[in-house]
Amino acid sequence: MQRLVIKVGSAVLTENNEIAKGRMLHLMTLIADLRQKYSVVLVTSGAVAAGYSALKLDKSKNIGKKALAAAGQPILMSSYKRKFDIFDIDTAQILLTEDDFDSRKRTKTFQEIIDALLESDILPIVNENDITSTPEQLFGDNDQLSANVAYAIGAELLVILSDIHGYYDKNPREHPDAKIAKNAPIRPPVTF
Repeated sequence: MQRLVIKVGSAVLTENNEIAKGRMLHLMTLIADLRQKYSVVLVTSGAVAAGYSALKLDKSKNIGKKALAAAGQPILMSSYKRKFDIFDIDTAQILLTEDDFDSRKRTKTFQEIIDALLESDILPIVNENDITSTPEQLFGDNDQLSANVAYAIGAELLVILSDIHGYYDKNPREHPDAKIAKNAPIRPPVTF
């Protein structure tokens, strides 16, 4: 069965510093449908945003972000579990850092774990391990993490769900002059 990696960003998963339960349910429906044809791996953001719903710590400070991720990871995973239980889909959490891709032994270990989960019809949910990582070990965003995961597990397709409406030459949030790449297909945003 072909492999598909879906990455979902915080902006899609959250609204007003809360988990957007309706959007999450639509995402679960999509994944449940896709699992009829593909082996799906979900790469998720949202732990820090979910943590902010429980703790009002300063997100701009590194230790505050780590504390928010620590509080938010179980909130995020329990939300996923409740929603996936509707579809009778078992899930497993995998937390990775950049170092997991720099060591053949560590990469092989998580590849084998993902293989075993998929063979057992369990949906792997991957996130960056914000809590134990140092600044040198961070991907910076889960788009890069999802690309690395897709490559490492031999996925045929990577789908990135975001609130950005195209592939830009630079971050449009930070650079008002950002332009959509010429060769990138421009598609209207899909609303959940």
